[in-house]
This record gives sequence, structure tokens and C-alpha cells, in this order.
Amino acid sequence: MSGAPFKNMSLEEMIAYAAEEKELEPEAALKLHAYMKSKAVSSEDKPPLFDPAYQNHNQASHCWDRYNQYLQCLKDNDGNDSACSQAKYLANALCPTLWLDKWKEQREEGTFPGVQAPIVAGDDDDE
Repeated sequence: MSGAPFKNMSLEEMIAYAAEEKELEPEAALKLHAYMKSKAVSSEDKPPLFDPAYQNHNQASHCWDRYNQYLQCLKDNDGNDSACSQAKYLANALCPTLWLDKWKEQREEGTFPGVQAPIVAGDDDDE
């Protein structure tokens, strides 16, 4: 069929129609769509794709700065993680998990060379 059947359909109707065409359960497809929609991050929460302060391909210094901005926020807010959710998101979105884990270990051992901030439960985990 051409795109004509979709012309006057809502998104939910299109999802159900497409599921039926592929011999899937429409209810399951709609439930999955609703779940994914609830998990979607708004465009306001996403980090910028380009920061003119970091114009080269190596983003290591950008990652380091974002992580330390998050730690500074924790320090300024007495370890209140909810006050630093945007800074946490930006650091987690930009930095490799391996680095985040290493820096958390260093913070726990007291050998981290960056901003000294309180350690809160799950402060470096993905949300």
C-alpha cells in the first residue's frame, strides 16, 4: 500500500496499523510507544551538540570541565544531588563511563585531582 492510508490517521492509529501489517499485537506496540515516550528526554535537557569553546575533535577537556562543574555544584549545594541534575546529566552524557568510574574511585580514595565535593549515593550513575 502507498502512504495514502496514513494521511488522516493519528500517530497511535498508524502504530496500530503498522503492527497489524507486521502481524504484531497492536496493543503491545501502543504500550511500547507510550513507554518510550515517557522515557524521552526533552530537548531542553540534552547537551548542546556543539560548544564553540571546544572546537577540536578531542572532547577530553570538555568532559573534564563538565564533570568538575557537576562536582562544584555538589560542593556549593552541600551534596544535594537533585539541585545538580542538569550538571550531572551533561557530565554523564559527555564523559565515558570508564572515566566516570575511575574518577569516582579516586574521589572515594581522596586522590581525585579536581574539585573536592561530597560523595552522594549514585552521584555518577546514569539516570
